[in-house]
Amino acid sequence: MRRCTVLIVGALAAAAVLHAPLLAATPVKAGYLPRVRQACDLLRRDLPHQADDEFIGANFQDYAEPLGWIGIGAAKLAQGQVDVAIERFAQAAALAAKGSAQARAAELLARLGRAVCLLQRGEVTKGRVELAALSPAGFSAALAPLAWADLESGDRSAAQAHAMQALGERPNDALALSIAARLTPGAEGVRLMRRAIELCPGSPYAAPSSGLALPNTERATGAPDVSLVRVDIKYDPDRRATVTWLGQEQPKYITLTFDGREAGLSNTPPHEFGLPRDPGPGTHGIAVEVWGDGVVLGRGGAFLQVQGPGEPPNRYDGAEYAAALEDLRSAMTAAPNRVHLHYWLAGACAAIGQRQNALQSYERVVAMDPAFADARQRMVALCSALGRKGSTRPVSATPASKRVCLTFDDGPSPILTERVLDLLRAAKVRATFFVVGTQARAHPDLLRAIAAAGHELANHTYSHDDMILKTPAEVQQELLETQVVVEDATGRRPRWFRPPGGRHTAAVRAAAAAIGYTTVLWSANVSVCAGLPTQRGLRRLLDEIKPGAIVLLHNGPDETLDVLPGLLAALKNRGYTFCTLSEAAGR
Repeated sequence: MRRCTVLIVGALAAAAVLHAPLLAATPVKAGYLPRVRQACDLLRRDLPHQADDEFIGANFQDYAEPLGWIGIGAAKLAQGQVDVAIERFAQAAALAAKGSAQARAAELLARLGRAVCLLQRGEVTKGRVELAALSPAGFSAALAPLAWADLESGDRSAAQAHAMQALGERPNDALALSIAARLTPGAEGVRLMRRAIELCPGSPYAAPSSGLALPNTERATGAPDVSLVRVDIKYDPDRRATVTWLGQEQPKYITLTFDGREAGLSNTPPHEFGLPRDPGPGTHGIAVEVWGDGVVLGRGGAFLQVQGPGEPPNRYDGAEYAAALEDLRSAMTAAPNRVHLHYWLAGACAAIGQRQNALQSYERVVAMDPAFADARQRMVALCSALGRKGSTRPVSATPASKRVCLTFDDGPSPILTERVLDLLRAAKVRATFFVVGTQARAHPDLLRAIAAAGHELANHTYSHDDMILKTPAEVQQELLETQVVVEDATGRRPRWFRPPGGRHTAAVRAAAAAIGYTTVLWSANVSVCAGLPTQRGLRRLLDEIKPGAIVLLHNGPDETLDVLPGLLAALKNRGYTFCTLSEAAGR
């Protein structure tokens, strides 16, 4: 006879005893490991929400296998759900410890995840102790976060030793490099920090890095509630599992799977499901989903551990399991937070007199998190010290002369921007393009094409939101997010700012001026052509243009492309020349 214990996920339940004969291990679905590896790829690509969904899907295929639980923990941690992540890593470790030799290989990874969660939660001493217990076991992935914990604890010599040991094992470890940089003074420390930033995984425009970022500031909501699902298992002669939904919303139906196999559906209470009479020794998974109207209201389940003689057999091909475990280890590589790296880099640059480089790093910090430490105050002070200050007076025309500044808002946009560039190239005209950050980030090739054609790039905010509704810090973040994208793509820094819709206040202009931007409006607007035949609209627009005019045009779907050929020809016929805003300002 075999003794069985039941571990409930997300709810409380009593232990049960199951008498089952010794049988072969329950077969599992073949798609489990490929799905785990696919989820790992999503996590490496800085897509934790999608990775979470895939790991959960894999988990429901094999509820009793630790890799899926580890992956869920990593995805939750990457989303900032630290407490949930700790629970998932603990579940994975418990399963691994009692599983096959194959499953036990995942235990160190689960313990690493838990230790990093403790660091995220500010429990540095506890996390450091757990990491220190992992590193002698030959688990090199623990070395870099251990060095981080050493440094946070003030033990610089231990941090140096562990960082160097980590780099000996993995020379491109961004976290270990960043710690070595912080411990190395002067230009060499700056070089190491730049290298760490280059190696930092994930998008360069996102505050947290992918992997187990230390610390991570992102927060996510909306996950199905596990705490509202209760699973009671009764091993009477009927072998029944009863599922109780504790939520307020009435479910449409509840599904239950056993070891990844569909075991039943219930749409009326009491929600009871039959279980296999002889599941065999080992750990078995019972997974429950509570469905509303097309959405999952909650998830829960239970582990069923049936003890048999000897060690539980491996359930997967050894090479495939090892590959999935390595993918998961790679996706869970502890990484530094990019906001912190740029802040440390700014301080290091300032310390050796590289004020321009320091300013650039502070600007990147504020672009990601304007409330981080004193980065915004330091940035504004450096802008003032370096003479990088814009005007608080809005510009709507340039000094009177037979010159016109053509300005194009809202791009870059595929096809539309390319057509505008073709027309300007044919007319040998230079213009100024006020780009939107989200568009610029999506189409860096078009940014480079604008710059290569000799045009000027200017700032139309990142989101194209109403700037009047934003705080000064938020206005600066909008401008700096776009500035970072433009600088990365072209090496150019915009200096002109046009608020979306022209909506601005003195506070908006002051916030922009403090970081080197001058607000630009217009004296002629293509919108006067709306709803008119092309030639009539063109005449109305020409009537608005006077010497020194700033003409508002667009990269979007309006009348710009219809009137632009005629506008260029007519202005040339009237003796006008064309220039960028900086050329008009004599800069």
